[in-house]
Amino acid sequence: MSNDWSARVPDDVAHRRAGGRRHYNAWRQFMAMRRRRKVARLLRRGYKQAQIARRLSVHPSTISRDVAWLNELANRTRRCPLCGHEIGPHWLWLYERSVRKRR
Repeated sequence: MSNDWSARVPDDVAHRRAGGRRHYNAWRQFMAMRRRRKVARLLRRGYKQAQIARRLSVHPSTISRDVAWLNELANRTRRCPLCGHEIGPHWLWLYERSVRKRR
């Protein structure tokens, strides 16, 4: 294997690498959405952001970004990417209702 980073990569290698990136990015998005659902549920139960971060074993800034994302979502009236319901300021209630329906 050459250490020449400017060397041309065969097409099959490039396609495998691109497929791996697509898979990895899809997995990251899935895990982020799953974490945001947990954050929404814990916020609804009255947990503070620092408590949520400790409970989910992530950095507090990650929870802060998730809360900002959820708040931005709540400020727009549109369909929720988590459950498909139309959302507004009552997004936490809708989230809990959608989770109960799926069980």
